[in-house]
Amino acid sequence: MQAINGALGQLSDDCVCTELVLGGDLADHDKSFYSSVRFAASNNVNGAQAIFDDLKQRYPSVPKKPVVPPPAP
Repeated sequence: MQAINGALGQLSDDCVCTELVLGGDLADHDKSFYSSVRFAASNNVNGAQAIFDDLKQRYPSVPKKPVVPPPAP
C-alpha cells in the first residue's frame, strides 16, 4: 500500500504542477486576445466593441499601484 500511495502522491503532485503551467499559458493567450480586441474596439472594428464589453466584465481591470518615491536621505 505504501508503494501505491507514494505513486499516487507523485501523480497528484505532477497533476498540480501541470495545471499551474497550463493556467499560466492560458492566461498569457487570454491577455493577448483581450489586448487585440481592445485595440480593434478602439479602432471601431465592427463587432469588436461588443466582444470587448463582454471580456471587460469577465476580466475587470486591476488598478495600478502608485509609484512611491524612496525616502529622502
